[in-house]
Amino acid sequence: MILLVDFTSWFNTFSCGPNISGIGYPFRGSSDPDCCGHRSLVLRCDEGSNATTMEMAGLAYRVLEMDQVQEMLRIAREETMSSACPAVMANTTLDYLVFDYAATCMNYTFFYGCRFEKAVHITRVACGGDGGDAYVAPWVVPPPPVCGASVVVSGALMAVDKPLDAAELEEALKHGFQIRWKMDAASVGRREAAAVMIWQPTRLSAIALIC
Repeated sequence: MILLVDFTSWFNTFSCGPNISGIGYPFRGSSDPDCCGHRSLVLRCDEGSNATTMEMAGLAYRVLEMDQVQEMLRIAREETMSSACPAVMANTTLDYLVFDYAATCMNYTFFYGCRFEKAVHITRVACGGDGGDAYVAPWVVPPPPVCGASVVVSGALMAVDKPLDAAELEEALKHGFQIRWKMDAASVGRREAAAVMIWQPTRLSAIALIC
């Protein structure tokens, strides 16, 4: 399929707030044409809060830092930026064709509807509002028989030689976790090679992108 788009959009970069600026391919802004970036790397800016978000596996993530040289992102689940507990009962999941976890990432399992008061290496967390309480383990485990639902959330690495501190856990989730994207320079080169520039007598007007 060949799409004609304004060439100025093709060279757009994405900026949002003081920490995210000049971000180019393979990322694109949500208002840019589809062929200007990978479909899994679409960035959105909330101009009111200067917050950058992206969606993965149906969940919204806050983009906290981006390093295009190292091809690294630091992200956090959007709902954990304002709550001690995840509001969406869906595990943090990556598309491994596009992303990989960094070594500094750690998974935490939240258990809900539990009927015990204390357990080894499991911390009770007050979720606030009408969310009740949750119990959190610093690894991925199935829920104990005395618990109901569970959800896995990724965050910053914490020491596990003692029970988790609830306040430190909340900060670890807000700090987020690092992932690496796999769209390397070779894929960028293939994209550039697939562009055909169309000239008018007075100026470059459009690019035909072969998608």
